[in-house]
Amino acid sequence: MYNANLEHTRGTNLSNTDIRESFFVAIQITIFGATALILLGVLLFRFVSTPISQQLQETINRLAIAQRIAQMGNWERNLSTGEIWWSDEMYRIFGAENGEFTGSLDSFLAFVHPEDLFKLKQVITNAVETKKPYFLEYRLIRTDGEERRVQTRGAVEVNKDGFPINLSGTVQDITELKSVEGALQASEERFRDFTAASSDWYWEMDSDFKFIYFSEKFYETTGLTPDERIGTFRDKYSNPRDLFDESRTWARHHADLQEHKPFKDFEYESHLPNGRTLITQTSGIPIFDADGVFIGYRGTARNISNQKRTLYLLQDAVESIPNGFALYDSDDRLALYNGKYISDRPGVEKVICIGETFEEHIRKLSKLGIRNKNSEISIPIEERIKRHQNPTEPWTSPQPDGRVMQIDEFKTASGGTAVIRTDVTKLARTEQALRTSRDQLEQRVEARTIYLRKEIRERKRMEKQLRDAVAAEESAHQAKSRFLASASHDVRQPLHALGLFLSVLDDNRKNKTEIDDEKAGELISRMQGSLEALEHLFEALSDISKLDSGLTRPDPMKFSVSSLLNHLAVEFKPQARAKGLDFRFVDADQSVLTDEKLLEQILRNLLANAIRFTDQGRILFGARRSHGNLLLEVHDTGIGIDADQLTSIFEEFYQIDNAERDRKKGLGLGLAYVEKAAKILDLKLTINSTKEKGSRFVIEVPLVKFTAQHQAKSVNSIEPPALDGKNKTIIVIDDDRDVLSGLKLRLDAWNYNALIARSADEAKRIIQDEKVIPDLILSDLRLENGLDGVHAIHAVRAATRQNVPGYILTGDTAPEFLKITENTGFTVLHKPVRAEKLAQILQDAFNEADSHVS
Repeated sequence: MYNANLEHTRGTNLSNTDIRESFFVAIQITIFGATALILLGVLLFRFVSTPISQQLQETINRLAIAQRIAQMGNWERNLSTGEIWWSDEMYRIFGAENGEFTGSLDSFLAFVHPEDLFKLKQVITNAVETKKPYFLEYRLIRTDGEERRVQTRGAVEVNKDGFPINLSGTVQDITELKSVEGALQASEERFRDFTAASSDWYWEMDSDFKFIYFSEKFYETTGLTPDERIGTFRDKYSNPRDLFDESRTWARHHADLQEHKPFKDFEYESHLPNGRTLITQTSGIPIFDADGVFIGYRGTARNISNQKRTLYLLQDAVESIPNGFALYDSDDRLALYNGKYISDRPGVEKVICIGETFEEHIRKLSKLGIRNKNSEISIPIEERIKRHQNPTEPWTSPQPDGRVMQIDEFKTASGGTAVIRTDVTKLARTEQALRTSRDQLEQRVEARTIYLRKEIRERKRMEKQLRDAVAAEESAHQAKSRFLASASHDVRQPLHALGLFLSVLDDNRKNKTEIDDEKAGELISRMQGSLEALEHLFEALSDISKLDSGLTRPDPMKFSVSSLLNHLAVEFKPQARAKGLDFRFVDADQSVLTDEKLLEQILRNLLANAIRFTDQGRILFGARRSHGNLLLEVHDTGIGIDADQLTSIFEEFYQIDNAERDRKKGLGLGLAYVEKAAKILDLKLTINSTKEKGSRFVIEVPLVKFTAQHQAKSVNSIEPPALDGKNKTIIVIDDDRDVLSGLKLRLDAWNYNALIARSADEAKRIIQDEKVIPDLILSDLRLENGLDGVHAIHAVRAATRQNVPGYILTGDTAPEFLKITENTGFTVLHKPVRAEKLAQILQDAFNEADSHVS
């Protein structure tokens, strides 16, 4: 930096005369520009001593400012010591304000772009050897990673013996300058490309309106040479007769030029020396110098001879149209019309003008009184303009002379509007006669129509009733199928586990072997769990069955709802808090007339569901009055329900996110019961829910609800045969712990080496840990996380690289799940599987495998 690097100059004292001479030199050098000024900065920093006069310090500061503005820094390298000195601007250019530059050559070269490093070293080496100044452009990479382009100038300082002692120079950041140069070059290339590709040409004229430039396309199109056209006026090759016939057009054009106005699409005809006739369309703008003095025009032009010839042909074709025809362009200006368009409207031919808009035309006709004498007298002007601008369908216009004209307007592909006027007087009269006949026919048909309408309505009503009945029957059939499939699975699972537990006990009885207390307790606990699951399922099914069959009848009575609400709050609050949930209760001292037991069961199911499906947040339970009703509400912040599932959740056994039928998540019967009970009690049930945010269930009580509970038990006893497993290894995969425990006990008792897993991944880990290849795989069909037993068997086979026999155990009877096992080659065993049947299947499987081996 400037101040820091003044220290090495101390000890070299300068007199006032020396300082004055330095300033005189500075004044002389500044005329050579910023580079010389910065080199003077090097001189001052090398020889100025301390203390520095105020005047000299100000000069130094000005030098620093000049360097900053020019984005130019200066440097010096002592060739003897290798030390390098930088000015402040050098640090800014290289982005090294934080001390990344240490004053060494390596430190400096570290900033240079790798691709430019060799070239820079070569130039510096050559300069030192030849003692000649050098100039070079190169790239540097700043400490923040930004790439910049700089140019450097350097000079070698020699001692009295001509030996190089110092190397000094400047570095200027030219990144932005290079960017501007590149953009300018690209712009020029782009303009040249446009000029070459365009069918138009470019021209320029001076303040006397004489041409001074044409692009190459002009000469290609006209065949003229620059000597024939440069320095001439626009009308040089125009026919004098054309100038006379189009005198108003040329007069307007010359007026625009004299007033220095822009002009657009001026058309004129030129007769060229080679005998060709050229019709040109041109546009131009005036140009002014920096002082606002007019210096001429610049513009574009194009050859429209072919278009004009086409237009003449089109005009002939339009004249041959028997109807009146006019065409307006995309700006709604009249482009062409035929004689028929004006011949049936006297006076129009005198005022119609190519180039005027439709609105100008129609208002002119109205102002001159021509419109009222001819056509469209029944339509206000604004309505007529609106119809023209937004045409829809043809319409008729009565004329004062009794004729009827049909006006047909439509948009063209280019955005213009075509107008066709057709005399439809005869057609109108014929339509009127037909209209009269039609009215008479309608009167005769009306009576018959009324009768037919009544008959059709009756038939439609009967058809709708039949369709509704068929749809209801189909819906009931589908619901029954889903119900039976889900119920079958939920019944078979605990029965299957229970049968396995019983078979273990029965084996001990037959073999007269004692079972220790711990294992006996475990078996009893597991069996009780299976029985309780069956009892809960049968109770729920019995309740819903009675609601469906009409056997349950409400017993309404008047009671205070506060007692019921407090009882439920006391029961469910500990359950909520056990899950870490905040349970809030709002009491209501109100009396209602309803079935108290049914109401209690409805609220109980809603509260149980809210706690079951809420992992964090709160449960809000209570009542409030609203418009004469009592609203009993259960709010939760649980998993929420998608809008497309708000109807399905009231179906039997329907559950959200429980494809594996985990009994801890309920049976899917609670909400089905709630809906059916609400309908019997004629209570309004409302649900609002948002996925991932929670749900709100509301029961409106002008009346209330009822409940009933039933229990059923079913236990299968099995007498399994004695079997020697010959120490075969069987891996069992099932996400139901009870089924796993039962199967393991049963298989162990048959001397099989039973390995149990709750998923395919766990099975693979067990096989790897035990270093064993199973002889047979037993897998439940429906597993956790949406996987199935077919996938599990294939996963184990892949892990062992053996084609291990696989069997599927399932309690499902739904077709969509049974389809999974089609074409797999696996045997499907439906739960509950009796022990003797399972024993026989295993014995047959291993006997078959042994026979293949032998």
